[in-house]
Amino acid sequence: MEENKNMSTNAADTYTGYDSYAQVLVPAQEKKGGQALEICALIFGILSLCGCCYGLFGITGLVLSIVAITTGKKSGVSIVGLVLSVLGICVALAWIVFCFSPIGQGFVEGFLEGFEQGYHGTYNGGETGGTDKEPDFGVAAGQEERKASHKNPSLEAEVVGTVVINGKDITIPCKFSEIRDKFEYSELFNGDVLNSGLEAYDSKLIYLSSDGKETGVKLSVCNYKDTALEDIKDADVIGIGVNYYRDTNMEVKYFKDISLNMSQEDLEDILNDINYDKKENASYDFYRFTAGENNEIHFAIYLTDGKVQQIIVDYLGE
Repeated sequence: MEENKNMSTNAADTYTGYDSYAQVLVPAQEKKGGQALEICALIFGILSLCGCCYGLFGITGLVLSIVAITTGKKSGVSIVGLVLSVLGICVALAWIVFCFSPIGQGFVEGFLEGFEQGYHGTYNGGETGGTDKEPDFGVAAGQEERKASHKNPSLEAEVVGTVVINGKDITIPCKFSEIRDKFEYSELFNGDVLNSGLEAYDSKLIYLSSDGKETGVKLSVCNYKDTALEDIKDADVIGIGVNYYRDTNMEVKYFKDISLNMSQEDLEDILNDINYDKKENASYDFYRFTAGENNEIHFAIYLTDGKVQQIIVDYLGE
């Protein structure tokens, strides 16, 4: 009997000891899990404030912070995660509203055009230092001012809107349907542009290729109508540009045989009797002039290291 009593006592002591160990272990595990939850909430809060995933990270951080706080893990880390997540969601909502507003859409389009243009983007070359970006293939903004400030009476009777691309003439403006079958088009950059329509007063860039390689040549097509076009072939070609960013050479000759890689001296000889603007800085030289019967053809020419690297011609007429 005594022996059984001792065994029962030992068993009880053993169970009590295990229970005490478990009581110590479980809170420690819960504490560790709570810390991980708080840290995750803080990380998602920081990421949301950086604009990641348009507020999705902010929502995730908010949920994790609330869970951490409601389960008794209210600490500085969880509270900071909560605040950052809320701020991140607010920033994301503000950015989405901005992007869908007319001002925001213009900003985004301008940014994407600037990114595509890269180092040799189109600048206005004005007296303010030439850092204000002009619309690529300069469509409507400021046309009359530009034409008035670059009068070239000696060129008013000249035919200057013709560009020869690999021996094929394009005289702008013209319908895209008139030249569509003359060239091969880039699968890399055009996407579904060639099979789509064009909204009222909208414009698109169409990139040319040769044997599947990029040529650096692009056409600007525009819908001048106040109604949408069902097929882009009915749009007007109003600009032709070429730059040295290309995988294969395509010969492009402009007015008076102005072409890529022409030396600065040869270019200035051609422009000797033409009224033009010139801007110089450490990175590139810029030439601009207008010509045609009503000065409706606008030229922008960029040079680096004394060589022509980019040429853009636009039709600025009605």
